[in-house]
Amino acid sequence: MLFHAMNGTSSSVYFEQILFHLEGQLDIEILQESFNILLERYEILRTAIVYDKIDKPKQVVLAKRVSDILFKDISDLDKKDRVDYIEEFKKDDIKRGFDLTKDTLIRMSVIKKDANSYGLVLSFHLLQTSQVLQLEQWYLH
Repeated sequence: MLFHAMNGTSSSVYFEQILFHLEGQLDIEILQESFNILLERYEILRTAIVYDKIDKPKQVVLAKRVSDILFKDISDLDKKDRVDYIEEFKKDDIKRGFDLTKDTLIRMSVIKKDANSYGLVLSFHLLQTSQVLQLEQWYLH
């Protein structure tokens, strides 16, 4: 995975995305605060990969990292246009990808569909997942 990113050939193969459908009231500020508490609590979520101008790539855990949740309100669109918007949003999010040296390797977006209905798009790089699995294996042994 890192090899492809270093050579500019990274693709959506290493990109995972989950769309959650939420019903009810959603406080975006509390969700934002909770997301950043997770980033603060778990080192793996504050990891960046440094590989430019050095001999050997390094995994760096940042002391502090925050991530803003992207919020879009599409409640004024009709149902078909909302479905189309969400599909396009997901495709654009995949195209955006991740810069392993700058981005958090996990991001969250919320799309308000109507008064009490939301789509939550959780996107993450598989490098994040592989690091979590390595930690789990290490702890199990």
